[in-house]
Amino acid sequence: MIAINVLEPWVAVTGDRERQALELQLQQEAPPDHVLAGTHPHAVARRQDRDDVLFALGSERWAVVHLTWQGSQTDANWPRTTILEGRGQLQALIERDAADFA
Repeated sequence: MIAINVLEPWVAVTGDRERQALELQLQQEAPPDHVLAGTHPHAVARRQDRDDVLFALGSERWAVVHLTWQGSQTDANWPRTTILEGRGQLQALIERDAADFA
């Protein structure tokens, strides 16, 4: 499990049941040509105010995915995904979201 420090509106995904449910939801939604196809993302945090989930793609690569909760998608642009390279980009996102949420 990859640990990160999050600020509101992000909350850490700490339970196995929640983590597995979010990872399964991503698997169900992402079409075969989605940017995360063939990867093994691990849910580490979610936003409390929207359907965004932060997935670890490795030790220094992350994806923020806006889950649709609409089942399988056919458009490779959905679920909408932003890739973050390195902890610097991750920390900047968390801090920007916290400032916007306050």
